[in-house]
Amino acid sequence: MQKSMRQWCMTANTSDFQSEESRSNRDCRIKLKKVDTDFEKEFLAKIVKFYHSYKQSSSYSGRMINYLIYDQYNECLGVIGFGSSFFQTSARDKFIGWSESARWQNLQNIANNWRYTIKPNEYKNIASKILNMAIKQIQIDWKEKYGNKLYLIDTYVQPPRNGGIYLTNGFKNVGKTMGADFSGRGYSGNLTESLKRCSNLDKGKVIRKMVFVKPLHRYWKKRLCFWEDKKLKEFWNENKGKVSDFEIQKIMEKYDGMFTKEGALKMILNNRD
Repeated sequence: MQKSMRQWCMTANTSDFQSEESRSNRDCRIKLKKVDTDFEKEFLAKIVKFYHSYKQSSSYSGRMINYLIYDQYNECLGVIGFGSSFFQTSARDKFIGWSESARWQNLQNIANNWRYTIKPNEYKNIASKILNMAIKQIQIDWKEKYGNKLYLIDTYVQPPRNGGIYLTNGFKNVGKTMGADFSGRGYSGNLTESLKRCSNLDKGKVIRKMVFVKPLHRYWKKRLCFWEDKKLKEFWNENKGKVSDFEIQKIMEKYDGMFTKEGALKMILNNRD
């Protein structure tokens, strides 16, 4: 308090002075630190374990970029993370309006806000500010690390929480999940492996989470729904003799119409590799 008073006397500007007790009224200057080291990863895991309201796990498959959140006093306020999106989410896919082939090709242009945890703190309305800053930063870091431009962010909120923080940041509630808790995650660079993980359901946990999405680009729908039809047809023509019609039909039936014959063929051949 005495140090702050001395600083105020030197500046002779009353607007520069606030007591340490009024810290909660200051504008919090947020800093995002990308998680890189093992120590930072362990620190993130501990924060999620102790402070996330219903999902204490910090494990995630596929692409992933996480941030530690600090204030101007270098005090950690929490963590926020983005990663590969789920391969198939009916509510999200219906909102986007893309075909199966477009989803195969463009899923890497979507990131999932897989975790957002804020520790109890004295700042007011800080969660919205952090989310807004993180969404801007992830677009830069995702492009830099993976080479793909992000066109949409999705996230899942478990009731009774209403996802208000996302709604205030431009997200739209597009529906609910089908009620199954996936044991794996979305795109990881190998679509076959991603799909196998996403098809491994934990039947004992049936929770319908709300699905929120936020488009990031003016022409997001056009970019996500675009796909190279010519390439897929060429792939089919070049490889259809390598797999029997019975195998293709079996895959299509197993996944209940999720795939076209071209998609089923691609999955079978990738699995052989």
